Amino acid sequence: MELRGDGAYAATIINGLLSVVRIADKTVVFQSARPGTVRQFCLHPLKPIIVYEIEESLYFHNFEEDRLLDVWDFKETMRWGSFSPDGTRLFTLNGYFRTAQVWDWEHHLELLTLEHASRVNAADISADGLIFVSTDHDPNVRLRIALPWWLDRDDPEFQRAADALMDQRELATDLDR
Repeated sequence: MELRGDGAYAATIINGLLSVVRIADKTVVFQSARPGTVRQFCLHPLKPIIVYEIEESLYFHNFEEDRLLDVWDFKETMRWGSFSPDGTRLFTLNGYFRTAQVWDWEHHLELLTLEHASRVNAADISADGLIFVSTDHDPNVRLRIALPWWLDRDDPEFQRAADALMDQRELATDLDR
């Protein structure tokens, strides 16, 4: 089960059927049409959008308008951690290829790929959007501190972050679990 950040909606999978419920009036506002096939999902933090996986495809659905926005087809099963706090980025995980990706989901544009030594299990991002955490099958958690990709490169905040990281694209630290 997942509760959207503002508490307005909750989503869950029961027997492979994905449902989104509006909390205020306990109304089911969306239900997937193919029971038994949805394995994973995530809610957009600000918009009435749910992303879910069915058989190597990610479906982007506006559940208030009951409108399919996009479908991304992959050659392998994709998994994801979450949206960025502002909802502009989506983080996908690919266990087979041992990668985690950062996407501009509205433009279907891959912004960053993070390599792992073994199969990627999970990922998440901090509330300020600066720390990306991913785990794999080795005994370590990987912290990635990235430049703020959501800002224009001419923005002073981006320049401060770039200077602070001494022009590194990412700083990785392994921590024992």
